[in-house]
Amino acid sequence: MIDVIYPIGHSEMAVEEGCFNLPTRNGARVLLSSVFGPYCQDDQYGSRAINPMELFHNQVTREQGSFSLRVFHPSLGIRLIQANISAPCTLLDFPTLEIFEHEITSQHYTIIGISSIVANVGKVEKMCEVVRALSPRSRIVVGGHVAAIPALETMVDADHFVKGEGVEWMRRFLGEDPQAPIRHPAVCSSFGFRFMGLPLPVPRAAMPAVVAPSVGCPMGCDFCCTSAFFGGKGKVHSFFKDGNELFDALCDIDSQLHSSDSSADQFVACCCPILFVKAMGTAASLIFCVRQLGNIRIGSSPHINVPRGWGGRRSVWLLHLRRKV
Repeated sequence: MIDVIYPIGHSEMAVEEGCFNLPTRNGARVLLSSVFGPYCQDDQYGSRAINPMELFHNQVTREQGSFSLRVFHPSLGIRLIQANISAPCTLLDFPTLEIFEHEITSQHYTIIGISSIVANVGKVEKMCEVVRALSPRSRIVVGGHVAAIPALETMVDADHFVKGEGVEWMRRFLGEDPQAPIRHPAVCSSFGFRFMGLPLPVPRAAMPAVVAPSVGCPMGCDFCCTSAFFGGKGKVHSFFKDGNELFDALCDIDSQLHSSDSSADQFVACCCPILFVKAMGTAASLIFCVRQLGNIRIGSSPHINVPRGWGGRRSVWLLHLRRKV
């Protein structure tokens, strides 16, 4: 049984469960969690009211005041790990501290993984203290961008600190094949839409999925934390070897998210648009597959780059493929 447990504080989110009948390797049982709430308030753990846990309101549309788009995004990294290990795995996304404490005392977890951004290192420290007190036999693994903090091991009482791509690391840690094919989880890109204080309901059939074809960045900009976190300047770790594999993953995700509405358009929000910067073969084969099917639309950030050496027709197709969702 793989459980996805959502926080009490977000009534618009429902509990989802999936039975995968996965084999257990060495009897390990894994708990993966994001940091606890409440968020966007001044507290002793470093959370601040001016720093909400929202991509749009905290960064993209923050200067639009009352007209700023309010929306939350699921934690994709821990979901990707969960979908690609064989050991039974429970996932807590945006839990309260009470939910986290209840979960680690209700059953024993061999491994407890905590993912966070740098700003929430105080909450990571608190969660590690809770694990040591309530489940002292568990091994604590800390990952996410918080792992990039220099000398983090002197600040947080954890057993392992994972810098970079987590699926391969966790598979190796569990004694599984680290090079096994990636199974991308079917995850809606966001939830809890609100605008000017009013909820904006989005039908599930119209909800875009979020897909991570790769991590890192091939551009190699001097200021880029992403490159440094995933292997160094200009490094990329791809989850799919070509556009055909990526297309198969898109179709599988769409069938899981929109299976109840066969007439719905297939939306995919591609969270790594720079996949196309230097991967000419990947982009070309993906465009070919999409043209054959005809009803997949890929949204990405507007700074997507057309591969060097492409002709006008293929460049137009790539830009047509990148329709904003």
